[in-house]
Amino acid sequence: MPSPYIIIVDPFSSGALYAPKFASLGYACVAVRSSPNISARFARGFQPGGFLEGRLFDIDEALERFGAAQAIAVVAGCEMAVAAADALAQRLGLPGNPADSTALRRNKYPMQQALADAGLRHIPSLFIRNPDQIDAATAELEDIAYVVKPVNSASTDGVRFAHGRDGARRALRDSAWQQINDLGEINQGFVVQPFVEGPEYVVDLVAHAGGYTVASVCVYEKIESNGSRFVYAGLEVLDPRDPEYAPLLDYARQAAAALKLQLGPLHMELIWSDEGPVMIEAGARMHGGVAPALFNDCYSPNLLDLAVDASLGRAIETAEVQRQQHGRIVFLITRQKGIHPGPVAADQAALRQLRSYRGHRAFVSQGEPVVPTVDLATCPGIVWLASPDPAQLARDDTHCRTLAAV
Repeated sequence: MPSPYIIIVDPFSSGALYAPKFASLGYACVAVRSSPNISARFARGFQPGGFLEGRLFDIDEALERFGAAQAIAVVAGCEMAVAAADALAQRLGLPGNPADSTALRRNKYPMQQALADAGLRHIPSLFIRNPDQIDAATAELEDIAYVVKPVNSASTDGVRFAHGRDGARRALRDSAWQQINDLGEINQGFVVQPFVEGPEYVVDLVAHAGGYTVASVCVYEKIESNGSRFVYAGLEVLDPRDPEYAPLLDYARQAAAALKLQLGPLHMELIWSDEGPVMIEAGARMHGGVAPALFNDCYSPNLLDLAVDASLGRAIETAEVQRQQHGRIVFLITRQKGIHPGPVAADQAALRQLRSYRGHRAFVSQGEPVVPTVDLATCPGIVWLASPDPAQLARDDTHCRTLAAV
């Protein structure tokens, strides 16, 4: 007789953490893919442990195999799973976010329109569906800095910076129209937005029956390197209960409501300029990569536990999580073109001896080409650190930046 199970759509990146957590609570999980066109970068990260039959199913195949009536929850594992998870939850009559507003929690243009409609600070945006519209759509652009990016990409994939109308037009003409992006999806068009100056923050929220719980607040460190003004160098874990961040969190909660978030995690990126916080973009999924693992060391309760509790309909009474220790992700930076030499044994040993060391990951393998780091896509690797002592964290951060390879 079929047993109850939880569906995890696209269990890649940080979505790979869900199945072991659900399994520890006694729940079976089934892995499904949102599309047959999952990019190789994500697909090779699939971890079969914890899933029924240890494989990735097409959605209809899974429902037939395990019984649609036995599914008790649907979870989006990563960015490209958002639309499929919303639609599947609605199809099965399970709790989820409304499928008719998925675009607000996935695509960069409609989410800015939703903020504007709610009377919240937003970034004025042009949406250009095809290259034929470039000249007409950009006719009114001013002599200021702009950001050009795909409407449905993630991270910094396809992002270009430009100045003025002519610069924006050049950036748009050079963009990857109708090409497959890093998520394995075809770019559906591009947005042009004024560049907003200020520190960049990340807020992770979890929606549940009791409202929104702030599961993390972080700030990026960016530096100028290799001809780029916006190279990511670090991500610092902050204290959500610090009154300094109250305006940021108040805005983030209002923005989440404008995006019609009703259940589960929302990963939001914001700029805090002189005029106040403004959302850059958001996605209805957990913070990607290693961040949830770092948060497990730094916050109580942590993001993964809150996301799981929300999906199971458990009561959550915490408004903001408590920071228990300091944490940081160090983004390594390559400054020369070459071939990755592979892990250096001495560096590996020294890294593991750092008091705050919690883990590291290389994004290139031995023998693969490396290029100067100009964005997240060209970052060669990361190290994550946690310690109750911020001075220790700073010392270990400095050491990490001496590494030739991880």
